[in-house]
Amino acid sequence: MGGKVWPVGGRTALLLFAFVWISCGYFGSWAFNPNNTTRLFAAVSLVEEGDATIDQYAELASDHAKFGDHYYTDKAPGMTLMAVPAVWLLDRLTDDEAVFHSPSLGDRGFVDYVVLRVWLSAFLSSGLLVALGAVALYWTGVSLTGNRGAAMFGALSYAIATPTWGWATTIFGHAAVGALLLIGLAGLRYIAVSGPDQGVRPGRLFTAAAIAAFALGWALVVEHQSVFGVLALLLYGQWETRRLPAVLRLKLLGVGVVAGLAALAPLVIYNLIAFGTPFKVGYEGVEGFEGMQQGVMGLTYPKAHVMYEILFGERRGILWLSPLLVLAPVGLFRMIGRENLRAAGWLAIAGTAIYFLLNAAYVYWTGGNSTGPRHAMPAMAFLGLGLTGYWALCRGPFWKTLGAALFAVSAVISSMIAAANVTAYEGETQALKVEVWQRFIEGNIRTVPMEWFDWTWIPSLTLYCAFAGVMALLIWLSLRRDAKATA
Repeated sequence: MGGKVWPVGGRTALLLFAFVWISCGYFGSWAFNPNNTTRLFAAVSLVEEGDATIDQYAELASDHAKFGDHYYTDKAPGMTLMAVPAVWLLDRLTDDEAVFHSPSLGDRGFVDYVVLRVWLSAFLSSGLLVALGAVALYWTGVSLTGNRGAAMFGALSYAIATPTWGWATTIFGHAAVGALLLIGLAGLRYIAVSGPDQGVRPGRLFTAAAIAAFALGWALVVEHQSVFGVLALLLYGQWETRRLPAVLRLKLLGVGVVAGLAALAPLVIYNLIAFGTPFKVGYEGVEGFEGMQQGVMGLTYPKAHVMYEILFGERRGILWLSPLLVLAPVGLFRMIGRENLRAAGWLAIAGTAIYFLLNAAYVYWTGGNSTGPRHAMPAMAFLGLGLTGYWALCRGPFWKTLGAALFAVSAVISSMIAAANVTAYEGETQALKVEVWQRFIEGNIRTVPMEWFDWTWIPSLTLYCAFAGVMALLIWLSLRRDAKATA
């Protein structure tokens, strides 16, 4: 099982990419959530005014920082910078700018302006990256296990059977970071299994190193606390490439350093534009959240009761939203028992622990309005790897049936979250029941046909289900063709 192979099968990967990307773009989040608006308004200012201030939007973007007499987004700038192309493109296509409207929820033109730009920004950032991350996980899973079905199970579990799907409809950073870590993992895995003894040209290895390093560097620009996940992946990469010639490793390291610095350069440029210095972060000037003064930017130490709540609690517990995840530890346990899968298994365990511990250590662990523990969302990428191992290593009919059943339940829940509400009200103690299920059955959802073509919710969902069914069939047929081609 597994071994030093890198998968082919571009058709299957392309189908997976299209399915996930369109699924993420079909649904939308509440555009005026402060985590969306604070990032979008900074992007609008960069495009339309040439600076990063959000003074005129400060009341609508209640998550903000203040330095001197000016307001800024208090978030890391990665998602803002990825929103810039969408704002620029739509401004030109629609011949519309924010300055033409009053920055108020009472101005319908302004509301439409914001909704359209948040939607396209999410599609071109979080949604696109999650689709790429699913492909990266699929290729990594095939390389590790040699089992395309298992790899597809893990990739689809990550993308559409966890709240990752819902967060991919936002311009929050959580879904993007998980996807970037998977892209980095795929690049490192490719280098590890495609050395000179496999007849792979050095140029391809250097390209993989550049992609991996850029993805990991960009994860730091999107969310600064990604440093812990990035370090885990760098340690994994060092271990997995230890048998490569020393000279080649040094060259790959050099390429990686250059690509990583290139990814970090926009952070420096943004800070210079916004603050006049590269050595400042938005959270230093955050207003209205005194807890950020505790520990390091609100991070103290993990609390046992918080860990219980983000795992099992009805308010934020991840297992209510994706019961499939109970099988991931089984897969990870099996993986660390296999020599060729052990390093990847320990990486997934470490990555999962890092993000749940960070969430449990954060003063504002509930995440405000959030469906599930949003600060732990990058862990879904690592748990997807565990589910790949589960499907590959748990071979009996009981295990397969259990996995398929929990996948179906979790995918349905995740689709409702993406459609109805990924930002459940902070004070609601039964988020899944009240903020997701109740909204969904009432047709209180957001889809492209409903938002811009005046469809009702049942035809809109019917269209998506038809699309999903066709894509599932095409992916299954493509997997069968790939299996026959490599038999």
